[in-house]
Order: sequence, then structure tokens, then C-alpha cells
Amino acid sequence: MSRETDKTNSKTGEITVIINKIKVLKVILSITTVLSILMLFAVFICLSLGQKIACISCTALLVGFGIASCVLLITIASLNKNSPSAFMKEINGFVESYKTNESLCKIVDNYAESSSIKIFILEFTFLPLTIKKDLYNNCECYMIANNRNISSEDTKNTDYFKFVNAFSQTIIDKHFYNVQCAFLLRDYCRTILKNNRDIIRLQSLPNSIKDSFFDVNELYIALHNQGLLENQQDQEAYYAFLFLLYMADKKHFCNLAKTALENYGLSVDDSKEKVIDTLYNNDIDEQSIAFYILAANSEKFDYLDIWNEEIDKLKQIVSGRIRYIKEKEKIQRLSEKNQKQETVRFDINDIDLMTGAQFEWFISYLFSKLGYSTEMTKASGDQGVDVIARKGKAVVAIQAKCYSKPVGNHAIMEAVAGAKYYNATKTMVVTNNGFTKSARELAQANNVVLWDRTILKEKMNEINE
Repeated sequence: MSRETDKTNSKTGEITVIINKIKVLKVILSITTVLSILMLFAVFICLSLGQKIACISCTALLVGFGIASCVLLITIASLNKNSPSAFMKEINGFVESYKTNESLCKIVDNYAESSSIKIFILEFTFLPLTIKKDLYNNCECYMIANNRNISSEDTKNTDYFKFVNAFSQTIIDKHFYNVQCAFLLRDYCRTILKNNRDIIRLQSLPNSIKDSFFDVNELYIALHNQGLLENQQDQEAYYAFLFLLYMADKKHFCNLAKTALENYGLSVDDSKEKVIDTLYNNDIDEQSIAFYILAANSEKFDYLDIWNEEIDKLKQIVSGRIRYIKEKEKIQRLSEKNQKQETVRFDINDIDLMTGAQFEWFISYLFSKLGYSTEMTKASGDQGVDVIARKGKAVVAIQAKCYSKPVGNHAIMEAVAGAKYYNATKTMVVTNNGFTKSARELAQANNVVLWDRTILKEKMNEINE
């Protein structure tokens, strides 16, 4: 590694030192200014009293304080050139330059669409973060470098500064782990780690996060080697590139969410209530509904929404709306005449005594009580799926297994194959027992939803209420 590369490793740390130096020098400057004013008054008093020797002494002190003030002003001005404000202005300059490079923007957009980079990490990498020692808690904390000295309106209204200003210290503190990941990956993946503690921290990060971010760094180097980027070793240029990738990733997620809504006959202009009702009736889970709403509407707010803050608020709205829908459905069921008829009640012990065919019938009955229209496949040639459940545009392919031992991989593979045959939008395996570890891993890799004995009992309690 070159010395220039090693120097970039400590630049954000140097910013903290510069901030502290400027603060100290400003305090000293204030003191020298006050003393200069006092000496000026003293000179006038000495002249009026005819004290020539005292007047000469006060004048000398006045000149000394004046020179000291001038030196301090020059020093502060020199430090300001390397201040957080100047640092961010340089990053902003690179961002604005990159935005005019159509070839670069196209490559970055295509990379965002095809890669698996984690946006929750990217959203912190372009911030001018500094490390501060928290003496009270005896630990490190991360801070956004002060940018209050930026006064030009044309600079404030650029994308980069709007995003930096959107992040509060509260957000940084709340998502400490994500910030730490971003800081380590961004500032150290291109340099030699000298701090053993940082090496250990970096090694402890999940491989998926490290691999995706090192892939980003390789792209940055490749773009430089191909002449699409300049100043490879310049840290500000690298931050600007990360910001450009972050923006491309946000726009990509926004477009995906809008397409998903359109598939359900919705648009970003529909009310939250309509979107929630429609997606819930199509068997979309609460967290995904909140994500769709936030991502699809991100463009309306110039992508300035902060994911980790807004998603929590939306989850509460979605959760409240779904609770309202469930309560409404329950009241409607209770008000219907046929509710006077006896409802068949099942116990988990009854399920354990069922044959395979009886269990398949029960699963069909269970999903019908949960609001689905269901049909059982033929006993022979079922293609690995026992029940098809539909709700709205959702088509669920269900493999039912009444076993006396944990379900293994074979049932998962059958369900995956059968789901494709029936063009299902969701695949499930339901059992009265449990699943082997390998079966759970295979299911996770193929997006198969598993209901074990615990979940089955919970769903039975719902229909028995």
C-alpha cells in the first residue's frame, strides 16, 4: 500500500482533531480580543492622566494582543480549509461532477439493479463521520461532522448536503451497529488495518456484508482503471461514489416497490388504507407492506426518507390497520346467522391420530377458516402439493405432513417442485411435528414457509375462538 493510501485511513479522525483545535483557538481569540479592547481603554486613560510610561506599556500590550489576534485569525482560516465544511464541499463537488457523467451513472444504476449490496449499510457510508471517545460510558461513539459553517444556498440545495442534513445524531446513535459496519468497511477495506481492535471488529462482520462491500470497492477501482473516475486515492471522491451508488440503490428499490404495487392494481397515489387492505388480503406480511409503502413513495420526498426511522412508524400504522381489519371480520362473523351453528373444534391430540389423508383434509379446512378458498389436489399425481389455498391474487401451495418424527428435506423439495407446477406465489409445508435442521435451511434457501407443531396449535386456537 502507498503512503497516500495509508493517509486516507486517518482523515476522518483528523477532522475531529481539527474541530477541537478550531474551538480552542476561537476561545483564545475571544480572550485576546477582550484584552485588546481593555488595553485600548487603558491607553486613553493613561493619556488623559498624563502617565506616559504607563501609556507606552499599554500601547505595547495592545500591539501584542493585536498581533496575537491576527495570528489566531490566520491559523483558524488555515484550519477551516481542512474543516468538515471544506471536506464535505469537496465530496459534494465530486458528486455533482459524477452526476454529469452519463456513462458512469448508467454503470452505477445497472450495478445497483444486479447486486445484493445492503442499502442499510450504504446509507451511512457517505456521511462525514468522526469518532469520539465517550468517557462517561468508556466506549467509542460516532458523530456527524459539523456542517453549520456552510452558507452558500446553492451548496445547501444539492443532493449530497440535503441527505447529510437529513441524518440526525439520534439516528446515528440508534443504529450504532450499522454505522460501525459502514465506518469499518468504508474506511478500512481499501487500506491496511493498523488497529488490532478494528481488525477483530472487521473479521466479526457477516461474510455476506463484507463480500458485497469489497465488491463495491472493486467496482470503484475498475472504474478508475477504465478512466471513468479520477483521483482513486482521494477519500472525498470515494465517499462521493458511495453516495452515487446509494442514490441508485434507493431509486431501484423505489421502482421495484412501485412495480409490486402495480401487480396488485395499486399505485403510489392510493391511500395507505387501500394499499394495506389490498396487500393484506393478498397474504402479504406486515413488514413487507410497510416496506412497499415507504419504498414506493420515496421518490415523492426526493428520496430523503430515512429508512430505519420511517419503517418503524409505518409498521405501527400497518399493524393498527390490520388489527382493525381482523376485528371487523370477527364482528361480521359473529353477527352472521350461521354462527349459531356449532363450530367443529379440534385439539392437537386429535390431529396426531389422523391419517395422512385426514390431515390433508384438516389443513384444507383450517385455511378455509383463515379466510382462504381451498381445494385438495388428487391423491395420485399431486406433484408434491396436497392443498391449494387462494386469497386475492395469492396462490399458496401447501404440503401437509402428519408425522411422528421431524420432517426432512424430501418434503421441502416436493413442495418447491409442486409450487412451480401450480404457479403458486407462496410455498408452505405444514406438519404436526417439527423439521430437521437441514430441512429448515433448505426451506429458507427456497423461500418456503414452515408451520411446525407450535404454529399449527396457534392457528387452531384462532379458529377455535
